Amino acid sequence: MAHSRPQDIVRALPGVTPRCVVIAAAGAAVVLAMAAFAKLTDVTINDLVRDPLAVAEAPLYYGALSNLGVLLWAGAASVALLAGAVLRADGPASPDWPGFLLATGGLSAVLGLDDLFMFHEIIAPGYLNIPELAVFSAYGLAVLAVLFYWRAEVARSPHGILTLAAVAFAVSVVTDLLNHELKPFVSLPEDGAKFMGVLLWCTYLGATAYQRLRAG
Repeated sequence: MAHSRPQDIVRALPGVTPRCVVIAAAGAAVVLAMAAFAKLTDVTINDLVRDPLAVAEAPLYYGALSNLGVLLWAGAASVALLAGAVLRADGPASPDWPGFLLATGGLSAVLGLDDLFMFHEIIAPGYLNIPELAVFSAYGLAVLAVLFYWRAEVARSPHGILTLAAVAFAVSVVTDLLNHELKPFVSLPEDGAKFMGVLLWCTYLGATAYQRLRAG
């Protein structure tokens, strides 16, 4: 009896391509890495894989606004990256909408991961000895570089929404940096403004992606 080759198995499953197999393997590698980390440290596997609220036995509403913000970051990244990939597949474009959408989608993914794992708040200053201000500065320079490089695309996009998003983010960042002076009232202006910024950023990228895909 002949042995089945991986290519034969892939062809037998409609819609499953070698790329899908690679993605599934990467996902399995993440799970195995979690198991290995738990084995090598004092952290239990349950603390790594379960929902944070379940691990902490915290009320359901803890971090509700922050969780919604992470979903918006993911939505912004997904819509921009998908639209950029579709437009790039159609061939070279002028203005460079594929490049702009892929870059802003990538930035959204990075900022969403930062928000999810509290990189600039805990990991960078607490474990890497990188000041929070340095992380904010790096993000700010990256955003400015992208917007300047693709300024022609920004000028043709619904940039009024982008301006509102920038104002909201600025309020959040300034409030965060001044948190020692503003406590205990810091949470609402800081996190409320950040949520509005993410919402407007997601709206901006969604509107831009829709506009460009409609235009072909």
